[in-house]
Amino acid sequence: MHEHGLAKDLWPQLKQIADAQGLGQIKHLEMIVGMLYGVSAEVLIHSFSHAFQGTSFEGAQVLITIVEPGQEFTPPHASQPTAAHGWELLVVRLDDEE
Repeated sequence: MHEHGLAKDLWPQLKQIADAQGLGQIKHLEMIVGMLYGVSAEVLIHSFSHAFQGTSFEGAQVLITIVEPGQEFTPPHASQPTAAHGWELLVVRLDDEE
Protein backbone atom coordinates (compact mmCIF):
# COMPACT_ATOMS: atom_id res chain seq x y z
CA MET A 1 0.00 0.00 0.00
CA HIS A 2 2.66 2.52 0.99
CA GLU A 3 4.78 1.53 -2.01
CA HIS A 4 2.03 2.25 -4.53
CA GLY A 5 1.35 5.67 -3.01
CA LEU A 6 5.04 6.55 -2.86
CA ALA A 7 5.60 5.51 -6.48
CA LYS A 8 2.56 7.51 -7.57
CA ASP A 9 3.73 10.57 -5.62
CA LEU A 10 7.30 10.36 -6.93
CA TRP A 11 6.39 9.80 -10.59
CA PRO A 12 5.79 13.51 -11.51
CA GLN A 13 9.07 14.54 -9.86
CA LEU A 14 11.04 11.81 -11.63
CA LYS A 15 9.48 12.85 -14.95
CA GLN A 16 10.38 16.48 -14.24
CA ILE A 17 14.01 15.54 -13.50
CA ALA A 18 14.24 13.47 -16.69
CA ASP A 19 12.73 16.27 -18.79
CA ALA A 20 15.04 18.90 -17.25
CA GLN A 21 18.05 16.74 -18.14
CA GLY A 22 16.78 16.14 -21.68
CA LEU A 23 16.59 12.38 -21.19
CA GLY A 24 14.72 10.16 -23.64
CA GLN A 25 13.62 6.59 -22.96
CA ILE A 26 14.76 5.97 -19.39
CA LYS A 27 16.84 2.81 -18.95
CA HIS A 28 17.93 3.05 -15.29
CA LEU A 29 16.51 4.45 -12.08
CA GLU A 30 18.39 3.91 -8.85
CA MET A 31 17.22 5.31 -5.52
CA ILE A 32 18.09 5.24 -1.83
CA VAL A 33 15.02 5.14 0.39
CA GLY A 34 15.00 5.41 4.18
CA MET A 35 13.56 2.53 6.17
CA LEU A 36 11.17 4.82 8.06
CA TYR A 37 9.00 5.10 4.94
CA GLY A 38 8.02 1.52 5.76
CA VAL A 39 8.37 0.22 2.22
CA SER A 40 9.83 -2.92 0.70
CA ALA A 41 12.35 -2.46 -2.13
CA GLU A 42 10.79 -5.30 -4.15
CA VAL A 43 7.23 -4.00 -3.80
CA LEU A 44 8.33 -0.42 -4.56
CA ILE A 45 10.05 -1.64 -7.75
CA HIS A 46 6.82 -3.42 -8.72
CA SER A 47 4.79 -0.28 -7.95
CA PHE A 48 7.09 1.80 -10.17
CA SER A 49 6.59 -0.67 -13.02
CA HIS A 50 2.85 0.06 -12.84
CA ALA A 51 3.32 3.83 -12.50
CA PHE A 52 5.69 3.84 -15.50
CA GLN A 53 3.37 2.01 -17.94
CA GLY A 54 2.93 3.94 -21.16
CA THR A 55 5.64 6.48 -20.29
CA SER A 56 9.29 7.08 -21.18
CA PHE A 57 10.17 5.17 -17.98
CA GLU A 58 8.43 1.95 -19.04
CA GLY A 59 10.82 -1.00 -18.94
CA ALA A 60 13.48 0.87 -16.95
CA GLN A 61 15.73 -1.16 -14.70
CA VAL A 62 14.90 0.02 -11.18
CA LEU A 63 17.18 -0.53 -8.18
CA ILE A 64 16.04 0.51 -4.72
CA THR A 65 18.36 0.42 -1.70
CA ILE A 66 16.68 0.68 1.70
CA VAL A 67 18.85 2.27 4.42
CA GLU A 68 18.30 2.00 8.16
CA PRO A 69 18.85 4.86 10.62
CA GLY A 70 22.55 5.00 11.47
CA GLN A 71 23.59 2.95 8.43
CA GLU A 72 26.41 4.60 6.50
CA PHE A 73 26.02 5.29 2.78
CA THR A 74 27.54 7.69 0.28
CA PRO A 75 25.00 10.12 -1.19
CA PRO A 76 25.20 11.12 -4.85
CA HIS A 77 27.97 13.67 -5.56
CA ALA A 78 29.43 13.25 -2.04
CA SER A 79 32.99 12.27 -1.29
CA GLN A 80 32.34 11.08 2.26
CA PRO A 81 29.82 8.57 3.60
CA THR A 82 27.09 9.81 5.90
CA ALA A 83 24.82 8.15 8.45
CA ALA A 84 21.24 7.63 7.36
CA HIS A 85 18.47 9.22 9.38
CA GLY A 86 15.82 6.89 7.92
CA TRP A 87 13.85 9.41 5.83
CA GLU A 88 16.16 9.47 2.81
CA LEU A 89 14.60 9.72 -0.61
CA LEU A 90 17.48 10.15 -3.04
CA VAL A 91 17.75 9.61 -6.78
CA VAL A 92 21.18 8.05 -7.26
CA ARG A 93 20.95 7.35 -10.98
CA LEU A 94 18.50 8.35 -13.69
CA ASP A 95 19.63 7.90 -17.25
CA ASP A 96 18.73 6.79 -20.75
CA GLU A 97 22.00 4.96 -21.44
CA GLU A 98 22.24 1.17 -21.81
